[in-house]
Amino acid sequence: MLDILKHQKQLFTTEFSKIIYCMPEKHLLNQKDFIMALNSACPGIEIRGGEPSFSDIRSSTLPKMLIYDDLMLTLHSSVLDELFSQDSHHFRCFKRLNSYLM
Repeated sequence: MLDILKHQKQLFTTEFSKIIYCMPEKHLLNQKDFIMALNSACPGIEIRGGEPSFSDIRSSTLPKMLIYDDLMLTLHSSVLDELFSQDSHHFRCFKRLNSYLM
């Protein structure tokens, strides 16, 4: 993920108005080095413990990137259904799921 974020301008043809990196709340404390590396690779990234709110996603139709790291077991299927079927299209969200299940 760090390499993708470091080279996002070369990898993606769009510029994201917002990049939100979501991880389990417990990782916010024990992954400080990784979080510092994320901030260094992608200044302005928003790092969250848990999933983003719908207001984060629906606040604008500008392109945004959402990264869900190790959250697949905690996300409700209805949230995923809505996010992948409607919000990705109507609110221009690119999603990346990063999980051991994939």
